[in-house]
Amino acid sequence: MSRILRVILCGLAVSMVLVGCDRSAQTSDADVQVVQENHLAEQLAKPQTVLVDVRTADRYASGHLPGAINIPLPNIRPNDTQLTDANQIIVYAGGWTDPLSVAGVKRLMSLGYQNVYEFRGGVAVWQDSGKKLITSLPEKDSRPETSR
Repeated sequence: MSRILRVILCGLAVSMVLVGCDRSAQTSDADVQVVQENHLAEQLAKPQTVLVDVRTADRYASGHLPGAINIPLPNIRPNDTQLTDANQIIVYAGGWTDPLSVAGVKRLMSLGYQNVYEFRGGVAVWQDSGKKLITSLPEKDSRPETSR
């Protein structure tokens, strides 16, 4: 292969890598918008608002916020049918020290979802305010959800 052809191919490879490194798609913790507990009910009353618990299915089943759907963090994907009609997405996890909610918000934002917010403190804040969690039974059991 001639030296000129190698230089051209090397230049093309470098330019393709640089184009693939779009810094605008990255999100930081500073990009995460927070919904406080005292404003959560107001936000959830808005049309097409989806509340997402990003914990594992077992943790979700052991107690989650009313109306929440479970999309564990590793399962967050682009064009998820549960989120396509959402005007607003509110993400939460276990508590103040649980990094899953921030990670979930950042993942959704990086995939192009709009109007994504974190309910910081999640389950812990919900319970501390005296509100009840919903417990789900394993899928093979057809009994309805119960409050706890």
